[in-house]
Amino acid sequence: MPSPPAQEDKANPIRLGQKSAVCDPTRLAKSLATPDPNPHQTVNNHIKLLRKYNDLRDIGTSLMGIIANNRQVQMKRVYEDFHVDEKD
Repeated sequence: MPSPPAQEDKANPIRLGQKSAVCDPTRLAKSLATPDPNPHQTVNNHIKLLRKYNDLRDIGTSLMGIIANNRQVQMKRVYEDFHVDEKD
């Protein structure tokens, strides 16, 4: 008998079939287009966005590593297969 699907973590911004502000470029652009009169808050917002970006980039790199390991190829080959520049 198969086990029931795991319950989603509500704090996790990465959910299949749903968009978050990080993944929705239109929503993200609108939030960045409205300048905050408080420079301290602006800096904090940019730091928060950079952290989210870094987290997503790390997840993507980890997934690429799993694919490379599964295929028994170098990461460079997986990047090429997915049309991703190594600098991305």
